[in-house]
Parts: sequence; C-alpha cells; structure tokens
Amino acid sequence: MIRINLLPSDKRPRKRKKAAKEIPTIIIGLIASLLISLIAAGTGIYLLNNKITMLTKDKVQKTAKLETLKQQIKEVEAMKKKIGKVEANKKAIEELRANQSIPVRVIDEISKALPENVWIKLLTLNGSNLSLEGVAMTNDDVVTFVNNFKHSKSFKDTYLVKSLEVAEKGEKDVVKVYSFGITMLVVNPEAKSAEIKS
Repeated sequence: MIRINLLPSDKRPRKRKKAAKEIPTIIIGLIASLLISLIAAGTGIYLLNNKITMLTKDKVQKTAKLETLKQQIKEVEAMKKKIGKVEANKKAIEELRANQSIPVRVIDEISKALPENVWIKLLTLNGSNLSLEGVAMTNDDVVTFVNNFKHSKSFKDTYLVKSLEVAEKGEKDVVKVYSFGITMLVVNPEAKSAEIKS
C-alpha cells in the first residue's frame, strides 16, 4: 500500500517563492513625472483662479470708478456751458456799456459842427454809418455844416447826398429853405444801431 503524506514535513523541500520583479526605472520616472505634472497643473489652475478672481474684483472696482468719472465729466461739461453763458453775457454787457456812450458822443460832435441856421430832422446811426436829414436857411449853411464834419476827427467819408430848395410852412407864411441829406462814417466802428427823430 502506498502512503501519501499530505502534511508538510520539515524535511520535505519547500517550493521557493519567485522573487518579485523589479519595476523598471522608466516607469517609475514616468509615474513621478506624471505626479509632478499633475501637482504643477493643479497649482497653476489654483493660481490662475486666484488671478482671475483678483482681476474680476479689479474690473468691478475700475468700472465703478469709471462710472463716477463719467458723472464728474458730465458735471464739468455742464459747468463749462454755464461758464460759457456767463462769459457771453458778461461780454455782451461790456459791449453795451462801451457802446452806450457812442450815440451821446455822436450827438455831441454833431451839435459842435451844427451852424446857427441849420436844423436836424432825422439822425440815423447804423453801426458806424451815420446819415442826417435836415433843413438850412441857405445853401452856404449846408456847405459849412458838411465842411465842419470833414474837419472833425470823429467822422470820415462825409458825403452830401442832396441839397434842394424847398418851401416850408412857417408860423405866419411859407419860407424857402434848403433840405439836405448827409452820410458819413463814425470813426468808432463799434457803434450800435440807433435812430433819433426830432
């Protein structure tokens, strides 16, 4: 009979376990590289997310500041318009003040040039253009009046437009007089339009 001993015996030779194969260095290097790459990518994504968050906050702050500046620019533009209107009004007032004295000066100069027997019926001042209409007792009085203007420094380009003998109704009877018209330029060209009737 055959006996089989299934129990291990210390004397029986045991099977040797196979030695574990060494993992190749390339695979270890690849795994290490992959881990380092994943860590680097994760760190990069984290840093990028932080930067995006900071830039978003910065954008919000700068947008708010831009809106504030736009509002301030509108206020400055409105103020400039107001200042422009005030300056225009100030200039107009100064021009009116400067030109206020011109009609008075013109009338004063005319009265100095006016001979004894000459009367003015209509005086028109339009800018620097002055025209006179009136009557005189004689034609010589009209010529004297015109010559007085020619010698004045306040007027230039004096021109006798007409001098006609006409009949004027006086208090008692009809009187023959000379109706005349004169045009000239006032030396100060800033004169404003005015009309004076007697």
